[in-house]
Amino acid sequence: MKIWCCALSNINSTEWELNYAWQINNVDIKFKYCKNEENGDKSIFELNWKTLYNNIIFSTFLEYSALRCGTQGFRETIISDKTSNRKLSQVCSKFTRTSTAINSDQLSSLVDYINEQEYINQKLYNVLFDNLKRMFNNDETQFAVYIFNSEFYIHTSKFSMKVSRDTSGKITKDYLANSYECFAAEEHLFGSIKTQIEWSKYKLPPEFEYDKTILSTLLLQMLKENYKDIICIKRMNEYGVLSKISFSGVFNNVYINEELMFDNRCIKSSKICLSKENASKYIIDRGYYIVGTETDVFEMINITKLSLTNHYSNYCVPVLQHMSEIISLHNLSKNDIIDVVCKGILNPNKINNKNIKYTNMKSDINPKRIMQSMQDRQKNMLDKNKKGYWRAISEE
Repeated sequence: MKIWCCALSNINSTEWELNYAWQINNVDIKFKYCKNEENGDKSIFELNWKTLYNNIIFSTFLEYSALRCGTQGFRETIISDKTSNRKLSQVCSKFTRTSTAINSDQLSSLVDYINEQEYINQKLYNVLFDNLKRMFNNDETQFAVYIFNSEFYIHTSKFSMKVSRDTSGKITKDYLANSYECFAAEEHLFGSIKTQIEWSKYKLPPEFEYDKTILSTLLLQMLKENYKDIICIKRMNEYGVLSKISFSGVFNNVYINEELMFDNRCIKSSKICLSKENASKYIIDRGYYIVGTETDVFEMINITKLSLTNHYSNYCVPVLQHMSEIISLHNLSKNDIIDVVCKGILNPNKINNKNIKYTNMKSDINPKRIMQSMQDRQKNMLDKNKKGYWRAISEE
């Protein structure tokens, strides 16, 4: 509890909270209050920071905060040293098993993730498009190319083929229609081999995994709420070549109905049945990044930071709203918990508070002995189970 009060010290902290967090040598701090108009708008925290600075832990904490935030001065450091919504949602997900608690600032980097992912896909598309355009004497109505993260399709009026890559970068070709024409076409596609190899070896940089997870969890939430109204699209060019996914249900799973479209015609379709969680991961891994209701999705013509943020903000739950119930319960209980733990006082008017697990405590309990006992117990648990929860967190 004391660590909690230390970490959350801010300009809204009460005198009691600051004393409990930062009292020096177990002696209460004598706080001063504003007595003139100059300090009229300052809080107790701001007025007494020099006194708090006598606590070596407080001073070290503040100095590290200033170094981390690149700030100078007490006020500027306290204002700047905030936990971002992005980090807060990661912490929330550890307890709620969801990361749909997302604010608009967390969506701002989605466009960078999409640009990074689509760079190699678009490069391969352009090379294949140019090769096929020469092959069909500039008649673009005779062929269509569909590029995904781990496979691509070439459908033409003469042949169809599929090229896949596995996690090791190995390339596999499947001739889907008219094998002889596929063999003959290899000569015309020779100029794309170098780019195909580059595409097969590509791996998404680790710094974009967070954005990928955001998309996956947003899609999962959409599927849980109403999968029948959700579609996903991936545009290959600006002239009607795109892939589209719709969903139908079976028990607790969904069918992923994928159609490769060309001028509003379905060139090829496929269907796969997965759980909703696996379906969301599969689709984002495949390379889709525009998901939502049909009306919203087809309005997404230009992919920009603003358009993506506006689009996905409609499907997000702000962090504060996501945690509002927990915060409400905390506010109801925190003062009672502090009184019981620190003072041994039980408020008889709130004895029915189900959020507090009361226990009898002796007034002469030594806090250091309690902490030592907890540390010994934790050490024993770690020795028995080397791959414990906290170790797993530290390795992420």
